[in-house]
Amino acid sequence: MARQQPLEVSFIKMAKKGITTIIAILLAIVLTLSLASSTFFFVSKTQKSTQEQGTRSSSEYLVKLASCIKIMSVKYQVNKLLEVTVKNCGNRDIDLEKEKINVLVESGSSSCIVTINSSNCPNCTGTIPPGNMRPIVINTTKAICENTNSNLTAFLESNLGKTTSLSMSAKYAYASTTFVPEYIVICEPNIIPRYRIGPFGSGTNHSLLVVNNGNFPDNYTLFGECMDHTENITIYYNSSLDSNFNCVVGGNVITYPCSSPSFIIDEFELNPQENKSYCLQICASDPGPFGAYFTLFSKCKSFPLQAKFQSIFL
Repeated sequence: MARQQPLEVSFIKMAKKGITTIIAILLAIVLTLSLASSTFFFVSKTQKSTQEQGTRSSSEYLVKLASCIKIMSVKYQVNKLLEVTVKNCGNRDIDLEKEKINVLVESGSSSCIVTINSSNCPNCTGTIPPGNMRPIVINTTKAICENTNSNLTAFLESNLGKTTSLSMSAKYAYASTTFVPEYIVICEPNIIPRYRIGPFGSGTNHSLLVVNNGNFPDNYTLFGECMDHTENITIYYNSSLDSNFNCVVGGNVITYPCSSPSFIIDEFELNPQENKSYCLQICASDPGPFGAYFTLFSKCKSFPLQAKFQSIFL
């Protein structure tokens, strides 16, 4: 490789070729100034970029310090809803709509990763102010596991009764806890009576409505028991009273004599919010108080419900 000659030598040679020494010196000064100017602008630009990155990093660091979420409780309900109550333990608002919130559920060697959105979490709107708590209710049937392509319902129901970890991450915030997926069953059977007292000899007509106000299918047993002076009880199944308080025939009609102290009227199952109706005609053999007790036993509920019908001959 040829040896590079000093700048002064190059200019002297140029001078010998017809360029004067003064012009050569001026050209050297211009080149030097140009090089110095380029170096200044490069250093300035680099310094400005470094300052901007430092400012940005400082801002992000402050946001990270201000961000904090805490999982207060986790419940898996029988209606396929996973309720995660979170608390904003930081000092900035958590925007549920703008911030990407991911949920990781793990049990044993299996896992499910879900991204929260308006489809699988309709109540994930607005913000959670600092110090406030908010239940995040996830519809597990619509929450698709990104790593398995199945829904969160299948994952949770395959791990009922097992210790499961749940992690939740928002922008610069992370929290985790453990829980045991299980059905939270609400037992709310109800027995609603309605009756009319009729004249002597005609008996009295009553309607009885059994309602499942809970959130889980329940099995029931309905017992009848005659009171004093009651001769028999006629049950109209799937029936009710009309506007004139007469029994409308809707199904089977069975008359139970009061020779036995009690008898089973019906055994059946009701889904949540379903009901079953009966119309009851209670007859007596002689004047005096008469009527019947009707007791509903729920398989879910530990104590029975009772309706008492008592009439007086007019």
